[in-house]
Amino acid sequence: GADPPPERVLHIDFETRLDYVDPALGYFAPTWQLEQATCAKLLNYPDTPWNEHDASRLSPEIAAGMPTISADQRTYTVHIRDDFQFSPPDNSFVTAESMKYTFERTLSPALASPAQQFYGNIVGATEYMNGQAPHISGIVASGDTLTIELIQPQGDFLTFLAMPFLCAVPIGLPFVEQLGSITSAGPYYISSNTVNVSTIASRNPNYHGPRPQRFDSRELDWNLNEETAYEQVLSGELDEGPLPLAHVQEVADLYGPDSPA
Repeated sequence: GADPPPERVLHIDFETRLDYVDPALGYFAPTWQLEQATCAKLLNYPDTPWNEHDASRLSPEIAAGMPTISADQRTYTVHIRDDFQFSPPDNSFVTAESMKYTFERTLSPALASPAQQFYGNIVGATEYMNGQAPHISGIVASGDTLTIELIQPQGDFLTFLAMPFLCAVPIGLPFVEQLGSITSAGPYYISSNTVNVSTIASRNPNYHGPRPQRFDSRELDWNLNEETAYEQVLSGELDEGPLPLAHVQEVADLYGPDSPA
């Protein structure tokens, strides 16, 4: 038989590093860029260029539709789809209960996540984050329905539901920082991580949603020298890397609007 097609690997260098691979803790631009590929969230932004129409308009992802909001604008009701599945080795499905778990893991006092500054308007969240309650009383999971009650109306609350801090994680993921692979329900998942050296995001075989999975894996190298990375892009060892200031005009001449390319 014919040989299988070669793996499609996207190889990228960053001159910086990840702060964390754990979505409850990541608060750094390269981290959120990676999590845009690995995370599934209640709501998300379209995978389209930012200058296109509706590119900044939130749409349901794990949610079956946009949340319904009570007349007093304090209670958000979200129905959860039944077809989002976590990557190996977990392989379970995302549920309302696992989304409640995601909130409570992210906001747990044990993790002291920077997310805590954004979700204090949820009823019972402050008591939970302070270690005074075992659960967040304002978040209730019942069947496929997640209900979130706020202390005060909050016009931008939906945008907070789309933050990477609420990247869905399976029930049972420990309330301690994860340093290696991370199970997630998005198009990719972090299958390998060597702190400050390299991270591999592999295609989630259980993902059947509309978001693109154009590569079998994305290999990210951290803390490479800019000049070295630039030379590796030119030689084809890297697909993408930083552009050193000294080479901006050179690249413009080779590949810019007035170039033969």
